[in-house]
Amino acid sequence: MIYSGKAVSAAPLLAGLPLPADRDLRARLLMDRGYALAHLSRFTDAESLLQQAGSVASSGVQQDEIALRLGSTYGMAGRLADAEVQFRTVLGHAEARGDSRLAAMASGNLGVLLNDSYRAEDAVFWLERAKRLFESQNEPLQLVHVESNLGWCRLGLGDLSAALRQFEDAATRAHSMGELSVEVQALDGATETLLQMGDDAEATRRGRIALDRARSLGAKASVADLLEDLAKAAILRKDWDDAEHSNQEASRIRQALTHSSVSDINVEIQARIDAGRGNLSRAEAAFLSVLNNKPDDPSLVLESRAGLAHLYTNARNLDAANRHYRAALDFIESQRSSLRSDQNKLTLLASMINFYGDYVAFLVGHGQNDRALEIAESSRARLMAEKRQGSRRRCTVADFERIAASAHATLLSYWLSPGHSYLWVVTPTRVVLRTLPDESEIRRLVVSYRNFLENLNDPLEDPQSAGAGLWNALIEPVRSFLPDGARVIIVPDAVLHSLNFETLPMSGAKPRYWIEAATVSIAPSLSLLAAGSSAAARNAPASSLLLIGNPQSPGDDYPPLAHAAEEMKIVASHFAPERRAVFEGARAQPAAYTNSDPGRFEIIHFASHSSPNSEDPLESALILSPQPGGFELRARDVIGHPLHAELVTISACRGAGVRTYSGEGIVGLAWAFLEAGARNVIAGLWDVDDASTPALMARLYSELNDGLPPARALRDAKLEMIRSAAARRKPYYWGAFQLYSAGVH
Repeated sequence: MIYSGKAVSAAPLLAGLPLPADRDLRARLLMDRGYALAHLSRFTDAESLLQQAGSVASSGVQQDEIALRLGSTYGMAGRLADAEVQFRTVLGHAEARGDSRLAAMASGNLGVLLNDSYRAEDAVFWLERAKRLFESQNEPLQLVHVESNLGWCRLGLGDLSAALRQFEDAATRAHSMGELSVEVQALDGATETLLQMGDDAEATRRGRIALDRARSLGAKASVADLLEDLAKAAILRKDWDDAEHSNQEASRIRQALTHSSVSDINVEIQARIDAGRGNLSRAEAAFLSVLNNKPDDPSLVLESRAGLAHLYTNARNLDAANRHYRAALDFIESQRSSLRSDQNKLTLLASMINFYGDYVAFLVGHGQNDRALEIAESSRARLMAEKRQGSRRRCTVADFERIAASAHATLLSYWLSPGHSYLWVVTPTRVVLRTLPDESEIRRLVVSYRNFLENLNDPLEDPQSAGAGLWNALIEPVRSFLPDGARVIIVPDAVLHSLNFETLPMSGAKPRYWIEAATVSIAPSLSLLAAGSSAAARNAPASSLLLIGNPQSPGDDYPPLAHAAEEMKIVASHFAPERRAVFEGARAQPAAYTNSDPGRFEIIHFASHSSPNSEDPLESALILSPQPGGFELRARDVIGHPLHAELVTISACRGAGVRTYSGEGIVGLAWAFLEAGARNVIAGLWDVDDASTPALMARLYSELNDGLPPARALRDAKLEMIRSAAARRKPYYWGAFQLYSAGVH
């Protein structure tokens, strides 16, 4: 009953039982009494009973079981350091005895505690360990607890989609098992996740369901959590009365539970309500009060900083607003830099990109367009820059203008957000800002256009396609900066990472694709270009090739590629035998790449299937011939081998990846090769046509052999297809391949 959230009913049953003479039974009754009181927030009484139980218990196993509950009690009481000591002590004892169940319990409890201490990355390690142990023991109830707690960790790390999946799975399983308390916890997590996703309607619906169930359990802490969630949802709806009502009830419950003053959580929510009502002085005092208390919860710090920045903006106190925006970004960086995992760094920044967006909008709104570009670019390709360069210097508009001058190019940097999307044009002499349509409108057009192209349609034959709308929204406003023959380097944002700009139909009397008027390449960020452009550029044809492809099929999911052998032969023919390393058929294994010292090659080419992974993009893989241990060359494997290649070509379906992270772009194989050090990567945005690829590659490598840079060589190869009479002139056949550059020359 206690474990199922029914401590209110369990406590009087336990209190009515006489203490048994048997020591072990007496210890167990005292332990259960104490644990029930802990769940009723009577922490002093609970601690006393649990300590009595520990002194009575005769076996080490029972003493450790009691110590686990004492640790949980300390955790509920906010004594996190004391709780951690208890859990780690029990864990040591369990491992020494080989008690896997107790080790699982201690690991799970330690994971929950670390997450409560805002150490989510460490918490995941222990919860995953507990999950494996409980799976081996076939304990479904414990597993659903772990699944819900992992959801809270993912939420803390900013991986909202993964968090929502885990919460929904845990809620469904808990409901089927009749475990109401776990279901409430999971629904609470799903509600909080939906709020962070901006879906206040669904968050409100689920939050109300969970609140009713939490009230029926008498789970007061969960009731307070859910009331706070509902208050935040009401704030998004600008229903200030509903928000205040929920927040005040939550605050009364928290004060009764902790016997302390108003929680920072409730102060911060009330500050947002006061700000919405226009009571700016009260809101300011409340936000400052939260910051002065130095809360451990990073969300309270960020929301208070953002709240003050908005208040000071409305009051036209621009210096103060600027100060709090900068402090918020510095705090985000401190949180991000404390993480070890690349994946966690990606998700955390992506979940906090709205703080950058607010600052960009603030700067643009006050005429600081150049500074807005610098802030926007400072959020991009952070992880890639760190991997390539070790550290990252903040670049200025002057740096961006120097890139444009040295590359003889025009730079286009896009920033999409709800209500205010922007495009900066950077030339060698100036920066110009244009305002674009709302992100949702651009997203609608991109999705429609991608479907249009992948269904083998031609935008030149259909002037009503979404391509025309995209041209008018994204390029036409700056067309005067882009004469025929221009070299254009684009830094996309959000959904624009899935668009090949070259395929857009230009407006005018004569229909043509933009690729016919411009040489276009994609860059992860202008800052990365600034650093990459300082490296020595190749002035002669590349002379060394690593070629891997036409592998043996590892299974029915990856049938042989009919034209891969032809493509391999074409690519190899452009390099002298002594200057090429070719791995084909059974030899085209993952180890062929990792053992070949890939850093010594100027050109690397793959002709195989790929498997993009949307849940964990660093698990995206090239599908090669089977070897002991598998047949995948994964993105995370690629990162571990530094490269100096001028060009990596991934001749595979969706080699660019399928998941976009705000601040980093599409993360997948192309991203991994750039991060490893490649200057340029050619990869596919959608399923490439195996039959048409050899001809494109033949022209590409012929142009590279003539000394052309990759951007021009790829353009010439595409133009040859466009000017053919065959059906392959359509964008579906050539538009999938896109060039990504981390340096210019």
